[in-house]
Amino acid sequence: MRTHAKVAAGCLASLFIYVLAAASAEPPALVPDMHKNVGEMQVRGAAFSDVIDKLRDATNQHIFVNWRPLAAYRVTTDLPVTLDLSRLPLDEALNRLLQHVGGAYVRLGYTIDLDTITITTAADLEKNTSTRVYDVRAAIKDGPDRAKNVDAIIRRVEGVDPLSWKESGGNIGSIYELGGQLVVTQAPEIQHLIAEELRDLVPADHGEGPQGVSK
Repeated sequence: MRTHAKVAAGCLASLFIYVLAAASAEPPALVPDMHKNVGEMQVRGAAFSDVIDKLRDATNQHIFVNWRPLAAYRVTTDLPVTLDLSRLPLDEALNRLLQHVGGAYVRLGYTIDLDTITITTAADLEKNTSTRVYDVRAAIKDGPDRAKNVDAIIRRVEGVDPLSWKESGGNIGSIYELGGQLVVTQAPEIQHLIAEELRDLVPADHGEGPQGVSK
C-alpha cells in the first residue's frame, strides 16, 4: 500500500509540475510580428527559396510561399536574388524582396491569416478578400462638417495601396461609412495595413481593432 501511495504521489507531483510549466508558458502568437528585425541579411545570387528560409529563421515567423501561381510568371524556387535586407523590419523586408523579385514584370504580395504569412502573386491575392468594420465614431464630429470629416478619413484609408480601390479604377477595394463605422472590403494584407493606419482613430477597447468577415 505504501509503495502504491508513493507511486501515486510521484505521479501527482509530476502532473502538478507539468501543469505549472504549461500555465507559465507564453501563449502562441495569433498574428505574425511584422516589426521583427531580420538582422544582417545580404544575399548575392541566393535562391529565392533560400532567402525565404533566411527570413523564417531570422524572425521565427511562419512564411508560406504559394509556388504554383508564382511559377506561371517564372518565379521559381531557384530564382537568383541579389539584395541587401539587413536590419529591416520583416514587413519592409518582405515588401522590398517581393518588389525586387517581381520587378516590372509581375506584382507580388503577401497576405496574413492568423499566424501565417502567405506569399503569392497580386492576381492570386485578389481572389481572397475580406470585409472588416472599423469603429471610427470617436474621430467623427456631428455637425455641418460631418460629411467632410468622413470623406477625409475615407481618403486617408484609400491612400493605402491607392490603385487597388475601385474608386480609382482598381478591382479589389471598396469602402463606405455607416453610423460612424467604416465598412471596408480589401485584400487581407491591405486590411492589415489599414488597421495599422487607423490605430490612432479606433478606440483602444475595440477588441483587436477591426471586426472581420471573410468573403
